[in-house]
Amino acid sequence: MGSRFGGYEIPGDVFSSPCLVDDAIIVVGSMNNGIYALEGYNGNVRWKFETGGEVWSSPSYNGNEIFIGSDDGFLYCLDIDGKLQWKTKLNGKIRSSSPCLSFDEGQSPSVYIGTYNGGMFCLNQSTGMIRWSKQIPEPVMASPATIKDKVFFAASDKRIYCFQVKDGSRIWDFETGDKIWSSPSLSEYAGVMFFGSLDSHIYGIDINTGRQTWKFPTMSIVDSSAAIASNMMLIGSRDGLLYVFGSETTPSYIR
Repeated sequence: MGSRFGGYEIPGDVFSSPCLVDDAIIVVGSMNNGIYALEGYNGNVRWKFETGGEVWSSPSYNGNEIFIGSDDGFLYCLDIDGKLQWKTKLNGKIRSSSPCLSFDEGQSPSVYIGTYNGGMFCLNQSTGMIRWSKQIPEPVMASPATIKDKVFFAASDKRIYCFQVKDGSRIWDFETGDKIWSSPSLSEYAGVMFFGSLDSHIYGIDINTGRQTWKFPTMSIVDSSAAIASNMMLIGSRDGLLYVFGSETTPSYIR
C-alpha cells in the first residue's frame, strides 16, 4: 500500500521528511528506492530520481542543489531538475536524517552525513569528495549539526561527538545512558546543545567543553529532536507529552 502525500500516491512508504525547494517544490524520499519532486500547489510529480536502495534519509537544499542519502550507500547531489551532479559511495546504508550543510571558513562548503555502519563523513559540497571520515561500531541515525568551527554527530553508541570541521580531529565526546537518535539542536546565544536520548532524558551540553549543563527526565524514550524558537526549547517524548522550556521573549515595547 502506498503512502498518501498531497495529491499524489507515492509507491512505497515514506519515512523521509519533505524538503521545500524554492517555495514551490516538495522533495521527499520513498521506500520504493525513489526520490520524488512534487509541485507544492497540486501534488503533481515534477520529476523522479531512482536510487539503488530504499530512501530513509531526508533531503537538504542549499539554494542550488539537493543532497540525500540512500540504502544503496550513496550520497546523492541533484540539481532542482532532478539531474545528478555527483554521487559518492560511503561505507553503508544512509539512514540518518537530513545531511547537514555548512560553509566552512577558508574552504568551500561542506556536507556532513552519518551512516548505518557507524561512519561520520565530511564531503565537499561541490564535488562530493570525502574530506575526512570517522568510524564507530554503532549506527549514526540523527542529523549532524554544525556551528562555526565545530560539527556534532549523535550516535547509537550512546555518545555525542564534537569534531573540528577542518580536519575531523575530535574535540570532545559525551556519553548518555542509551542510544541517541535525536538530532542535536544548537543555541548559539547560550552556547548550549540540546538533544534527547533513549535513556528517557533531555540533555543540555556546553558546545565548547562537552560538559553537561542540564538534564531533565521524561517518562519514556526521547527520539525526537528539539526545536528552539522565541527563547524556548520544545521537544517531544514517547510518553506522549510535549515539553516546553524557557519563556517567550517579551517585545521591548511592552513594559
